[in-house]
Amino acid sequence: MGMALDQFVSSPEIRVVWKAILQQARKAGGRPLTFTYRCDGPAERRRMQATVTADRHSTIDIVSAVARTRPRPPVPVLDHRITARTDEQIRMCSWCARVWADAWVSIEEACRRLGLLEATRLPAITHGICPPCMDTLTEDLDASPGLLPHNRHHITTPPPRDTLRITSMPGTA
Repeated sequence: MGMALDQFVSSPEIRVVWKAILQQARKAGGRPLTFTYRCDGPAERRRMQATVTADRHSTIDIVSAVARTRPRPPVPVLDHRITARTDEQIRMCSWCARVWADAWVSIEEACRRLGLLEATRLPAITHGICPPCMDTLTEDLDASPGLLPHNRHHITTPPPRDTLRITSMPGTA
């Protein structure tokens, strides 16, 4: 796309994580680095699989695809079509999709704790990374140039159906 990845990532801590992932991919010598993360929609839980590969010129290829979905009752705070939002923000982990509400909890529990089921206007969502996911990602990046071990059990479905491909040129991420 010709733009630095951090132009798409607003959270400083997520930028640090992605920078580490890209560095690890470049060190891997063409072997793919694969991990899973959550990217939920209003009416479904989505487990995504990302594969990050660097070629010999250090160009990074990021392919992200849906690995598994599970339906759930709609959660309005996740609906991007709702544009009338308060100035408040709730913080969601970019990896596990838990939300901070005095503890890292599911979005459904956060809605209960924060009174969002009764709210007439909803807060915006900002992303970060919860301490358990940060610890696991750090351990995995330090230990393995390939598949991140804590995510192996999540990839159990047939080939993904929807794919997003992002290519980063050397010096842009």
